[in-house]
This record gives sequence, structure tokens and C-alpha cells, in this order.
Amino acid sequence: MDVMSRLLSEHVRYVQQMIDQQYRGQSVQPRTNDHHSTVVQALISTITLINTRINTMGSEQRYTFLKFLVVLIEKSNDITLLSKITGVVRGWIDDSDSLYPTSKEKTLVLVKMMCFEHFQAAPLYTDFLNLVHHIYSNPAFQRTELTAQLEPAFMMGLKSHNPTVRTKFFAIFDRSMSRTLEGRISYILSVQSWESLGNAFWIKQALDVLLSVLDLDAPLALSDDSALLPSLLEHAPM
Repeated sequence: MDVMSRLLSEHVRYVQQMIDQQYRGQSVQPRTNDHHSTVVQALISTITLINTRINTMGSEQRYTFLKFLVVLIEKSNDITLLSKITGVVRGWIDDSDSLYPTSKEKTLVLVKMMCFEHFQAAPLYTDFLNLVHHIYSNPAFQRTELTAQLEPAFMMGLKSHNPTVRTKFFAIFDRSMSRTLEGRISYILSVQSWESLGNAFWIKQALDVLLSVLDLDAPLALSDDSALLPSLLEHAPM
């Protein structure tokens, strides 16, 4: 175990050195395509190796490793590398028996992954949204800190350009509220925060919430009293 601990420490330091060299500063262009590809493959291999031992890592080592992942998420534009990180996080979510990373640590990384919205044209963004949907579909994560912190990511799914993804997210959204028109109007106006959709035409999502309670098989008709006017005689002077 001491040998493995020393090896993990060496690999963590190795990852730190590669990240410092490749992503020092706000934005660093790779020196050559070959150099960039070599660094990315080395990072992927090292992340894979360290992740297999994450359950045996000390809290300090684990924190350092997660911090490195966050730096890569925020600064890297390499789709292959970011897709690898997404797959690693998906593995954490699926492994319900593992104690580590903790729920708080998973939340930290997933919240940072919301910056993948900048890659909407890439499969990476769809993979991230599918991961968010997977979390919200799992009863074990309902009403937890993880889903509370990921609400902006869930709202991103509601405005996805991919109709399949958008439909899946709306199905969960639709089930989470009352089926009455009054209840949904109240939800739209006083319960749901639309701030995360502030840069989009969120009225569309609000209308979908209202229209989804319509009975499409029922004939369209006016209410029995919709055309009635108040009696003039009730308030006529004597």
C-alpha cells in the first residue's frame, strides 16, 4: 500500500507538471499539433490510471486530482480530453457503492462541466446533458445537493437544440409539477426560477408547461358560462 501511495503521489505530481506546462495562463496555444496530441494522450492515460485508485487515495491527494480535472475542464478546448473526463465522471455516478469521490466532490466537478455549453456543436455537450438527465432520472439523487446545484444544467437541457434531448428533459420537468392549469401558472410565475435561461426565449418552455396539460382527444368547446354576462337587473336601482 505504501508503494501504491508513493506511485499515486508521483502520478499526481506528473499531472500537475503537464497541466502547468500546457495550460499556464488563461489560454495557451500548443506549440505543435504533435506536441499537443502527445500531451493529451499522456493526460488521458494518467487520469485513467489515477482514477482506478481513487477509492484508496487520501483526501489531500483526491482533492489535488479533482482540482486538476477542474483546471482541464475550464481551460482545455480538446474534445477528446474533455470527453474522457465526462466518461470518468459518469463512472462515478454509476458506481453507487463507492464512497469516493464524495457527493460534494462529484458536485464540484459537475458544476464546472456546465461550461461545456460552449461546445454545443460537439457530441461532448450532448454527452454532458445525457449525464445530467441520467442523474435526474435516478431516484437516489432526488432532492439532494447534487440535483439542487445542477438545476441550471437541467434548464440547459430544456433549451437544447437536439429535440431528443429536449424531449427527455421536458418529460422529467413535466412530471415534477401539478397537472392542473392553476398549479402550473403558479409554478411558472412564483416557483420556478428562469434566471439560467435568461439568455434564451424562456417563454417557449413556459408555454410548453401549460400546453402539456391539454387533453388532445377532447373536442374544443367553450365553457357553459363563458358567453354569459352578469344580469343587469341584479344591481338595477329600485
